[in-house]
Amino acid sequence: MDNTASIIFTSLGILLCAAEVFAPGFILFPIGVGALAAGISSWAGLSITLSIFIWSSTSLIFWLSMSKLFHNKPEENYISGSQALIGKTGIVSEVIIPDKSIGQIKIYGDEWQVIWNGDNVETLVGEKVVVTGIEGNKLICSNN
Repeated sequence: MDNTASIIFTSLGILLCAAEVFAPGFILFPIGVGALAAGISSWAGLSITLSIFIWSSTSLIFWLSMSKLFHNKPEENYISGSQALIGKTGIVSEVIIPDKSIGQIKIYGDEWQVIWNGDNVETLVGEKVVVTGIEGNKLICSNN
């Protein structure tokens, strides 16, 4: 049998596998692996039709197995900005007076004004409070 098909399949496989470095996603590499398998089967003397079948089936199987391996992670809900502070503990940096809803806490080095939702007593500097919500640019806090 003529080696032209084997050379074409093998070259295409190497080219596609190398092109995966520059392409987004994970699509060229499985097709390249399938082309390499088709090139090997063509070198072994199988017909072009059977080599093309091996190419497509190997590409699909390889893509499905790698997809399961890399994309079967549970989705994580990423919360960013001030929403990420809900449930975190802060340290009072300015006395919190419940009636006037004034005071400040420090979380991760940042100072935040507080809307107090805890006990009706002053919370002193150094005490820990929990962020329960956000209203505008102020954190709603309560006792630990």
